[in-house]
Amino acid sequence: MNFEELISQDKQLTDFLNALKKNNNYLLTGVSAGVLNLLVAFLTNHFNKPLILVEANENKAQNVYAALTNLLGDDLVQMFPVDPTISTQASFASADELSQRLAALQLLAAGKGVVVTTTQGLQYKLVPASSFNQGGLTFKQDEDLPLAELPEKLLALGYRRENIVARPGEFAQRGDILDVYPVAREKPVRIEFFGDTVDTVKEFEPSTQRSGDYLKQLRLGAAQDRVFSKEQLLAAGQRLSAALKKTPTAAQRYADSLDQLQAGHLPQDYAFLIDFLLTKPVSLTSYLAEAGVL
Repeated sequence: MNFEELISQDKQLTDFLNALKKNNNYLLTGVSAGVLNLLVAFLTNHFNKPLILVEANENKAQNVYAALTNLLGDDLVQMFPVDPTISTQASFASADELSQRLAALQLLAAGKGVVVTTTQGLQYKLVPASSFNQGGLTFKQDEDLPLAELPEKLLALGYRRENIVARPGEFAQRGDILDVYPVAREKPVRIEFFGDTVDTVKEFEPSTQRSGDYLKQLRLGAAQDRVFSKEQLLAAGQRLSAALKKTPTAAQRYADSLDQLQAGHLPQDYAFLIDFLLTKPVSLTSYLAEAGVL
């Protein structure tokens, strides 16, 4: 007897599934971890709706994520991890956690799959989904792109400009050569232009600068889980400047961040400034499609 047949013989589960067709937010209690994982996998396969599953803590969330990945595969399950300590969130951003959060937001944007998170994940402040999902860049050989405009577009996607790329989320430009280190790739990519025409797209080794595999095309999405336009950064600089005038003792501590915001750039430690950057933050649930299940 398979799981679907077991569900059909259980009146409470059948009632739950019927109710879920009408109400997308549902509290289910008294279900063991093993049965819950099977039930979520069943919902994902049969309802064809995106789903956010909230666990009590990070350990439980990781266990559920591992179990669901075995049942559904990597393409349909993502983790949205957030450190439970607020001070740690502000002072330290793990590249792995950032990559996972980006993948989770992109999965929800695609309107499918399961995102596993915690109550801290629901409290994590985000930009509206419309801001996160807009834009993106595609580089394809022989296609035209205005090279002079690309640095500003990459900055708007959350990439940081450096002299040489060394870590995910960075880019560098030298004449007609644009190096980008995508968050979701193991190696950076070098895009060579002839004027405004893409000539080649290829991976390279950051330590040796040696060329690697050629790519047919490269699609770049956001490099941060919270992206801001230049106008938003400038406005945040104005708000921070006004606040510092009221507390001059903090002016020196935030001087560098203020300079970057006033130049239209996102400071590296911007998590401390999130209330200045986001006047109307949203939560992860706002990224869930209308038909999605929480």
